[in-house]
Amino acid sequence: MDSKDIITLVVAVLIVAGIALFVHPSDNSVDNITPVLMPQTPLIQQNSSLSTEPYQITYNPNLDEIYVQGDEGYPRTLLPEKFDLLYWGSDVIGSDRWKEDNWVEFAYLHEAHGGLTRVFSVPYGIWRINTQMKTENIPQYAILRWALVDNDSGDIYQGSDIRYKGNSTRVIQNLGSRQDLYLIIASQNVDDFRLGFETLDNLYNPDTPIQIESVIK
Repeated sequence: MDSKDIITLVVAVLIVAGIALFVHPSDNSVDNITPVLMPQTPLIQQNSSLSTEPYQITYNPNLDEIYVQGDEGYPRTLLPEKFDLLYWGSDVIGSDRWKEDNWVEFAYLHEAHGGLTRVFSVPYGIWRINTQMKTENIPQYAILRWALVDNDSGDIYQGSDIRYKGNSTRVIQNLGSRQDLYLIIASQNVDDFRLGFETLDNLYNPDTPIQIESVIK
């Protein structure tokens, strides 16, 4: 083997050794790398018993339940005459009782037209209905009326007559425990509206929610 062959062999061995070192570095090099520690995000456990998600009240689509003759149907299906004179405006809410952050919404109704709701009962001695309506086309002719009706007698406990992009708040109290109620709602030129059912936070109890009747009586 001449000197040229020896030089060629040595160069080849060096090249192979260099490639092996690049592909498989020495274990000692790992000790010089500082590991990056990702922060641990704590797992938040939600207590479902404390949920304040409001219950959605809906219209009763079964007209056979509403317009039944005798005691089986709704005792009242129309608003009385001169309703606007009786229930115009809004209740004056004392700042000492209904503060900005001391109430909870436990139910709501969100619709775009009139109707009659399912029968429901509210477990709180004092609560209110906060009404807001939206109208963009002809607000000067917008009217929203609702009446809270006793399902047994047909008596109206509370009501509201709102016009021209207005809103109202009506307080309901001293109806007794689990009184069966429903709403009669009439609207004209209203895009949509929302009735929020609210009670004081010291009265709110998620373990005794609003009850919705699926079958009347």
